[in-house]
Amino acid sequence: MERPTPNCHQDRRAPGAVATALFFSLLAVVGLPTRAISETAKAPATIEESFGAGRARGQSWARYQTYVPQSREYFLDIGSSWEERSMYWVGGAMGFHLGRCAFSASQTCQQFLDGIVGISGADGLTMGLALASLRWQFVNFPKVAAPAVSVFAGLENIHDGSRNKETLAYGMGLGFVASVHERMDLKFEVRVGYGQGEAIWSQAFVSLGLKLDKWVDYFATKLHELGVGTVEATGGVIKKTIETTGEALGISEKPNPDTTEPKSSPTPPAP
Repeated sequence: MERPTPNCHQDRRAPGAVATALFFSLLAVVGLPTRAISETAKAPATIEESFGAGRARGQSWARYQTYVPQSREYFLDIGSSWEERSMYWVGGAMGFHLGRCAFSASQTCQQFLDGIVGISGADGLTMGLALASLRWQFVNFPKVAAPAVSVFAGLENIHDGSRNKETLAYGMGLGFVASVHERMDLKFEVRVGYGQGEAIWSQAFVSLGLKLDKWVDYFATKLHELGVGTVEATGGVIKKTIETTGEALGISEKPNPDTTEPKSSPTPPAP
């Protein structure tokens, strides 16, 4: 029986095909870990980077700026409180700028009238506060931070197993505020107060100061820009894009017969 003659041409090409396959397989094996390492290197490594930090530029969401008093200030408080036991404290404050401090010609001392509300509680003890406060903020322009001293008075509501009453409360506070962003201040404050006929209480907390007035002005400006500048610019870009696309495709705009006179066809050249 006659055996089939082997194809020598195919045998000579087989080693080249095997080598090519091995080469691309090696590239795939090496390339996949390299790509994974590259993607891992680009991933945010901190909370700040996850919330807007520019990793490549080394920027952070917090950019300390000169502290400047606002016409109105809004603070959200979270921290701890103590009366008969340790409690949480959640509250807020709204401040109204009154100008420089009374009986002082210096612009360093700025005066505020604050309204404060909040609640403390733990293990069956609840204490609510509604206070009015006079605050003196010492602005050391152009520094990013400013200390503050305040006095306050108002109502205190206490409720636990043996008490359920409202009483007069008063005391003083000491704080330190820094401008960490063009839209936010950060403040640390300690208060010590006394409920008439009850006990001394204290608070230590951190406040986020939201510059809502500047937010409103900022977004109003942005909306104005979007309604006037950006829309007109976008329309111009779209129009130019359509014209350029038509020219690239060899499509010309057809003349309007009502407004444009028809052009006569060119005279063919003489034979």
